Amino acid sequence: MDLLVFDRDGNILRTFLNDGSQLGNPYHYAPEYEQFFSPDFYGFVQTYDYNADGKMDLFTAHPFGIAVFVNESDSVLRFRERDDFLDIDSNEVYYLTTEYQASFGTTRSNVYTYVDDVPALADFNGDGYMDIVSFGVFGNFAEYYENRGVGAKDLDLILKTQCWGVFSEGGTDNNIVMNSFCADSGGTDRMSLNSMDPVRGAARHIGSALMAIDLDQDQDLDLLLSDVSFGNTKALYNGGDNKKAVITSFETNYPTGGTPIDLPIFPGSYYLDLDNDGVKDLVSSPNNVGASDDFENVWFYKNKGQNDLPDFEFKQKDFLSDEVVDLGTMASPVFIDIDGDSLLDLVCGNYGEFQSFSEYQSRLVYFKNTGVYTDSSAFPSFQLADDDFMGFGQDPRNQGLIPAFGDLDADGDLDMVLGEVFGNAVYYENQASSPTDSAVFVRKQVSWDSTLFLGYNPSLTIYDVDRDGDLDLISGGRYGRIYFFENTGNASQASFSESNKNEDFGNVEIVNLIGEGFTSPSFALMDDSLKYNTSANGASLKMFVGSYNGTIYVYGNIDGNLAGTFTGLDTLKVNAKNLRLSVADLSKDGKPDIVYGENSGGMSFILQDRGFKLPAPNSRVEVLEEETEFTLFPNPTNDHCFIRASVGIDQIELMDVQGRLHAKRSFVQLEDGLIRFDVSDLPEGIHLVRIQTAEEVILKKFFKLPSNGTQAY
Repeated sequence: MDLLVFDRDGNILRTFLNDGSQLGNPYHYAPEYEQFFSPDFYGFVQTYDYNADGKMDLFTAHPFGIAVFVNESDSVLRFRERDDFLDIDSNEVYYLTTEYQASFGTTRSNVYTYVDDVPALADFNGDGYMDIVSFGVFGNFAEYYENRGVGAKDLDLILKTQCWGVFSEGGTDNNIVMNSFCADSGGTDRMSLNSMDPVRGAARHIGSALMAIDLDQDQDLDLLLSDVSFGNTKALYNGGDNKKAVITSFETNYPTGGTPIDLPIFPGSYYLDLDNDGVKDLVSSPNNVGASDDFENVWFYKNKGQNDLPDFEFKQKDFLSDEVVDLGTMASPVFIDIDGDSLLDLVCGNYGEFQSFSEYQSRLVYFKNTGVYTDSSAFPSFQLADDDFMGFGQDPRNQGLIPAFGDLDADGDLDMVLGEVFGNAVYYENQASSPTDSAVFVRKQVSWDSTLFLGYNPSLTIYDVDRDGDLDLISGGRYGRIYFFENTGNASQASFSESNKNEDFGNVEIVNLIGEGFTSPSFALMDDSLKYNTSANGASLKMFVGSYNGTIYVYGNIDGNLAGTFTGLDTLKVNAKNLRLSVADLSKDGKPDIVYGENSGGMSFILQDRGFKLPAPNSRVEVLEEETEFTLFPNPTNDHCFIRASVGIDQIELMDVQGRLHAKRSFVQLEDGLIRFDVSDLPEGIHLVRIQTAEEVILKKFFKLPSNGTQAY
C-alpha cells in the first residue's frame, strides 16, 4: 500500500507512493496527490476500510469527536465527508454519533474523543465491522463503541461499556490499575458499582494514543497505550476474549527485550507493512506539537514474527526523515552566491531545533549549488556544505536566526544582516578579498546595529525598494505586517532607524483568527507577466509574501506608492505552513523561482515549467568531500538526467520498478565526471536506472514528471 503521513504541526498531510520494493525504503514522496485530500484534517488521521469496498476511508478529529471521509475514488482520488450521522434530535451531523443507554432510556450522543487523543479503530468483537475504543470524558477509562453493522456500509454504533478491559489509568500519572470497575450506564458489560475504582472522575493528563493489536495470538485484541506527558509506550494484554475484554497484565516499556519506544513526549504507534514482506511492522512517532525532537523522531521496528504474534526488532530512529532535508522549526532559506562561482547557493536559518520544553537552539546551514548550467539549460542541484555555518549552533542562546544578504558597503560583495527571534538586527560585513572569493562574514558594530526592532519572529530581506540606488531593509513577522526601513545613508554606508520605519508597508496585513501571520517578503523586478525584467522599460517591482496559512501572495503597484496600498496580483497555495521564502531566477530562464521553508523544518522549491526536488544529504554532517560515488539529478525530472560519478560508466539501462527493461540508453560524457542521458520518452512515474561500471552495478530510483509540466516540491 501507499502511505499517508499526517503532520500535526500545521495539520499537513503528505503522500508517498510504494514502489513494491523489499530492498531499502520503498516509499517515495509524491506531492501531486496531496491536492485530493481535505485541508480540514486535524488532530489525527487514520485509515480503515469500514464499508468493506476495498478502499481505505479516512477518520480524523472533529470538534465534537470524529469525522469520516468516505473513499469514493474511481480513476481519480476522491473523498466525501459524511454528513448523515444522527444526533439526539435526529438531525444529520458531520461527526460520528452513537446510541447509548441513559437512566431515562435510549438516547444518542457523539462518539467522544479528545482532540489530542488517538482512538483505536479495529474489529474488537470479531464480527467483521470496525469498532472504536477511546478514552471517555473523564479520561481514566476506555469506552467501547460497538458497530452493529446494520447495513455493511454504515457505522451503526452503540456504547457497550464505559470501561473496556476493566482497567483505569491514573489521574496524575500513567499508571495502569487493573480490575477497575466503572459505573457503566446500562451496557451488556455492566460492572458492579460496589467495586468501583475511587479514581473515577478524577482529572487526568489529557491526551492518550491507542492502537489495537493482537500481541499473543489468542484471537482478541490487546492495546498499545501512550500518554501526553510521557515518552514510553505500554502494552496492555487482554486476558479475556473478543466479547468481554479484561486487561490482566501489562508491560510499561514496549517493545521489551531490545530498544523500547522512548520519545521525549507522547508517542503514537501505528501498525503497517512498511517493507512489503506481507507482515505488519511497528512505527512510532511524536503525537505532540511543539515538544518533540526535530530529528530521529520516527522509530521503525521490523516485525520478524506474525501479524497476530509480532516479534519487533528495532531498526532505525529516522524512518522517512533520513531522506529529506529537515532544518528544525521555521526553516528560512535564502538564495545567495556564497562561494563566488556565480551560482545561487542557499543559506538557511531557523527558529531553532528542539532541545527541551520551550528551549530551541538556532543555527545557519549552507547548501552549495553543484548543478549543471549551460547556455541552453540549467539543472540546479544542492549539497550540504556546512551544517553549522559560522558556528552559531555552538551558542545555546541563539534562537530565531534569520539571515538576509545585500551589499551594504558598495564593495561588490554581499554582507549579512541577521534577524533574531525578539526582533534585533545584527550586522556582519563580508570581508572577502574579492567578490569572486567565498564570503567571510565578520561581526561589525554600526550605528543601527541592535537598535532596530524588526518585529517578533522576523523574516527579513534587503532590496532597493525605493529605487534610489541604495539598499533598504524590509521585514515581515509574527503579527502579519511588513516593516519598511528606508536607507537614509547611501550605497556605501547604509543607515536605518526606527524613526524612518513604516510599520504598515503597502497596508499588507495577513493574519489568522488569533492575529498571527508570520509574513515573509521577497522582491523582484518583473514585467506584467511576472517574468524578470531588469531593463528600465516595462519593469516594475513585485513583492512576494509567504504566510503562516500556506499561501504565497504577490503584490504590485509598489513603485511610487511606498506610502500607499499595494495591489494584490496573484496567490499560490502550497501544502505547508509558515512559509519563509526567497525569490530568484534559479534556473536562469527569466522566470521567478521560489524556495520556501516551512514550520516543520522542510524546504521546497517551485520552479516555473518543470519540477525539481532538493536532494537530501546522506547525513546531517556530510560535507562535499564525502560525496557518494554516484549522484543522480535532477530528481524528479522531465527530460534529462545527469550522473556525477567518480569512476567510469560502461552502460546505462532504464527499467520499471519491477526490474523490466525499458531500454539500454546511450549517454553523453561531459566534463568533471558528468554524464547526461535522455528520459523524455518514459511514462510518468517511478523508474530505475541501472549503472554498470567495470567493477559493480548500481541501481538508482528517479521520478519521471509529465513533459513540460510545472510541479511544486
